[in-house]
Amino acid sequence: MDRHVSTSQGLINYNLTRKNIKNMNMRIGRDGIISVSCPLAVPLASVDEFVSLRADWVIASMEKIKTQNIAREKLAANCFNYDDGDILYYLGVKYQLAVVKKSRASVVLSAEQLIVATTDLSDKIKIKKQINKWYARQASAVISSAFDSMAVKHAEKFGENFVLRLRNTKSRWGSCIPKLRTIMLCKRLICYSTDCIEYVALHELAHILVGDHSEKFYQVLSTVSPDYKDKRALLSDAEIRAFVNVLFA
Repeated sequence: MDRHVSTSQGLINYNLTRKNIKNMNMRIGRDGIISVSCPLAVPLASVDEFVSLRADWVIASMEKIKTQNIAREKLAANCFNYDDGDILYYLGVKYQLAVVKKSRASVVLSAEQLIVATTDLSDKIKIKKQINKWYARQASAVISSAFDSMAVKHAEKFGENFVLRLRNTKSRWGSCIPKLRTIMLCKRLICYSTDCIEYVALHELAHILVGDHSEKFYQVLSTVSPDYKDKRALLSDAEIRAFVNVLFA
């Protein structure tokens, strides 16, 4: 359940989960999401007070996480310049870029490397285009396949005959137009694990039944993706996000 409370430090948004426990607990993930768990019978007002009393700690922790994430992003961004030996990500796995000179251009993924063959090692623009085209092809095939797999698996709940569109969006992983049964997924997901891609697909499929992000929506999502919170958190990996921002700039 998503909630917010006004405190001396401003508005604090948090996610509340009721459990069969004795005490209330709070944690803040690397993605900055505040999660609170409480006993089943505790009133919401008491939970809000619990959060409010810890406002100073929450704000200090959020600032620390923000600083750490910025440092990770800068480190990752500085490590990828389309040069031989740079680190890149594909389906959540880290690979090393190997740029080699050959008479014919190609891009091949091995167990540990993305091998880019080019006729001119000094032509970084061409190398960049080769890599970007390879990622675009993979995104089209892999993301579409992952979506189709989830749609077929849960056809009884969400129905059939969807229109899938892939876009290079910066601010969202996906979107859904229920009336048109049209779903958009972001091409950038190709850099994240298959679990992440399937989670976003299921998230958007859940919007076929519930258009907003109410408690009812998360109840629907939980039936098809019980560990959706863990998968959602993976999308906040600072190093992958920094690489993605360079690749899809």
